[in-house]
Amino acid sequence: DQPIDVLYWFVVGPVTTLRRFGTVIELLIPLSLCGLGMCMMFQVNRFNMSCDGAFFIAGSATAIIALHFNLPPVIFPAVIMVVSALVGGCVTIIPAYINEKYKAHIVVSSIMLNYVLLYVGRFLLIHWLKDPTFSYNGTPFFSENALLTRILPGTRIHSGIYILIVAVIATYILLFKTKIGYSMRYSGQNADFARYVGIDTKKTILSAQFVGGMLAGLGGSIECLGIYQQLNWEVHLGYGFDGMLIAIIAKNNPLMVPIVAFILSYIRAGGDLVNRMTDVPTELVS
Repeated sequence: DQPIDVLYWFVVGPVTTLRRFGTVIELLIPLSLCGLGMCMMFQVNRFNMSCDGAFFIAGSATAIIALHFNLPPVIFPAVIMVVSALVGGCVTIIPAYINEKYKAHIVVSSIMLNYVLLYVGRFLLIHWLKDPTFSYNGTPFFSENALLTRILPGTRIHSGIYILIVAVIATYILLFKTKIGYSMRYSGQNADFARYVGIDTKKTILSAQFVGGMLAGLGGSIECLGIYQQLNWEVHLGYGFDGMLIAIIAKNNPLMVPIVAFILSYIRAGGDLVNRMTDVPTELVS
């Protein structure tokens, strides 16, 4: 019976209750945003791996703003997400600039940057933002007017899903319906030809990296405001590397990213249920 039980919890388990299916949708949001970010970077043929770090440090920026400022509802989370997204874009452009300026390998420098951002974020959390009354390293919970609203009772699905829909459409329009997107795609396919026809490839490539980092940073901010409602991250959540996988399977098409992210989040949810309901470890599913 054990193999049948495992298959049941893996395939059917995530839809057996509303809360379990809600977990799939909750995970879909950050995975999709990181996938969109990687789509932007891959379009210009630059394998920038710093989305994980951008996601993480954007969470730190979210906590700093949420805990030290106060604005009306709706405006407050909007400001937090915009600033956090800009932080994500700024850190992601670092390895891209080093690559364009000094020809340093972008994969190596971006992976190294992830660890720099991890320890910067941990330092901020432990030495500046931590609530000393907690038994773990976590910030105080954010005020109600800073949080994203929950939209489906019985789950943690929040209004970040609407932001994701807008981001998917905006990314698609940017890449495939605008002159900027045309420049990005042709700079990635043939940089020499792009320069020959007058495209500023350096500026175009850096712009794509910046926008990709902003999308990943937006994902980190939404995850903090919508799911955790505080900051307690001490390790990378791995969504940036999942985003790379999603972008590759989606063939860098933003409209396909949520579909691939849904499949991946469904597998994750099924694997978690298998781990809890049977004696098969989740590492096997991973």
